[in-house]
Amino acid sequence: MAVAYEEVYIRDLYQRVKLEIQEPILWGSWCGRLQFLSGQDIIIAYKDRQKVPSKNYGGHVDLIEPSNPTLDSNIHMSGWAADLENMVPAESVVLVSNGKRLPVSPLMKLHREDVAQAYSRPILTLTGWEVTFNASILGKGRHRLEFYAKLKKNQLKRLLYKTKKYFEIEIID
Repeated sequence: MAVAYEEVYIRDLYQRVKLEIQEPILWGSWCGRLQFLSGQDIIIAYKDRQKVPSKNYGGHVDLIEPSNPTLDSNIHMSGWAADLENMVPAESVVLVSNGKRLPVSPLMKLHREDVAQAYSRPILTLTGWEVTFNASILGKGRHRLEFYAKLKKNQLKRLLYKTKKYFEIEIID
């Protein structure tokens, strides 16, 4: 047996029990969507408003492949980046490895209908980004990767990978 509820009902229910939804809602494939994260819809919510990073971050890293790259591998990353205070797409994305900016330039303005729908702002459709680079740019060893949305006036907002502020990767021979 499957059960489905209207989004308005769920949002009202969360509000009544003082749970704050961390946007965007991650939609599932259960109803035939072509873009989805898993089979079910996923809502991340917090009881204490102080813990909600809603406008303290600038988007998400959705994909990092491969998970165990070698020096000659190409690494592909993608996600979305926005100025969530002004509800506009980020100007660019900055990648940092072990505290140093990487010399890569992600392709910006890719379509992300899911982000636009989650924030009810059509302009946020253009928040997608992706980049592919050779692992040799990082070099052999362990790397702590951080991602930032570059906003107007050179302001940076962190991108989250899942719920983390960074991603660790090891480049092997």
